[in-house]
Amino acid sequence: MPRREAFKQRVMIETAASLPVLIPTVLGVTAGGGILVLIGGGIWATRMMSPQSDIHEKTWKKMAEEEERKEQARLDALSEHLEQDGDHRTESALSDMRQLIHSLKTSELSANVVQSEGIVDKAERLFEASVDMLEKTLGVNATISGLSRGSSARARLEEQREHMVTEVLTNVDRLSSIVAKMQTLGATGDFDSAEGLRAELESDLEIV
Repeated sequence: MPRREAFKQRVMIETAASLPVLIPTVLGVTAGGGILVLIGGGIWATRMMSPQSDIHEKTWKKMAEEEERKEQARLDALSEHLEQDGDHRTESALSDMRQLIHSLKTSELSANVVQSEGIVDKAERLFEASVDMLEKTLGVNATISGLSRGSSARARLEEQREHMVTEVLTNVDRLSSIVAKMQTLGATGDFDSAEGLRAELESDLEIV
């Protein structure tokens, strides 16, 4: 999600660059027309004060799409590194979590049933925590590779890494359970039980 300050700055730039603002301002400057400059400034100020303007909506969408592309590129790069760690579980876990979080974020049920309760936000935090842990396993691997086989230091780090991977796999199961419950609700159409679903989902994510 775009940061508030970055969004405000981007809106200012996009607004200033829009034709209804740009044309009077440019004409005013080139022709020495102070009135046209003021008109352009007035249009800019009006648009800036209108939170529901097209520019606000388009800017937010554009920034969200840019952030999503960067995030997917980061995850693609992480996946490539995990392919080389000699443990198929890490790569599979990342792939499964990406699919699960995508299903959760794009589901109509996310908006209609649980979005207002912050369930999707909590699931995303669980996903991010798991991604961070997978990234850390790569650092642990690098350290392990430089230690003597059979040494106590290597054994401790191997145990630490195994604990991290196990926790990630547990989080995959939790995300899978959340998505399955939402899909079950969608299949049955029993929206009267939405409150019960919220309670179950909150329980699944209570430590996030």
